Parts: sequence; structure tokens; C-alpha cells
Amino acid sequence: MVFNIKYITLAALFAVALSQTPPQCVLQCSQAALGSATNKTCTSFADPCVCTDTGFKTADGACLQANCTAADQAAAAQLASTFCGM
Repeated sequence: MVFNIKYITLAALFAVALSQTPPQCVLQCSQAALGSATNKTCTSFADPCVCTDTGFKTADGACLQANCTAADQAAAAQLASTFCGM
């Protein structure tokens, strides 16, 4: 579950690429987690740097666990996995 949660935000980016709308909680957590990004060039959850930024993934994962349903987390994790090639 931790692996899935850490990549939820990346799922939002892939969802946009597929013209799908990610769950609202995913978008909110992604936006909030940008402030915790170690790499300060990560200014959008659509930046590829979020695939590897530990600060971003940690903050995003915590937010997602606290605020998103398991179904939303699973869908986002699958999309993130595809986007980041994991």
C-alpha cells in the first residue's frame, strides 16, 4: 500500500495525459505536497521531477492516506506507475 500511495500524485499527471479527471482528493493532495518537494523546481504535479522527489512523495502519500478512499488511491497508483515507468 505504501508503494501505491507514494505515486498517487503522479497518477494525476498521467490521468491528465489520458484526458481523464483524477479524483479531487488526489488533486488536492498533489497540490499541497508541492510545498514539501525537496527539488524546488517541482512547481507542478505535472513536472516529471515528482517521480523521484522524496519530500513530495512522502507528503503526498500521507495526505492521500488521510483523505482519499482506497479506490481513489488504487486508481491513482496505477496511473502513476504508468507515467513514471514503474
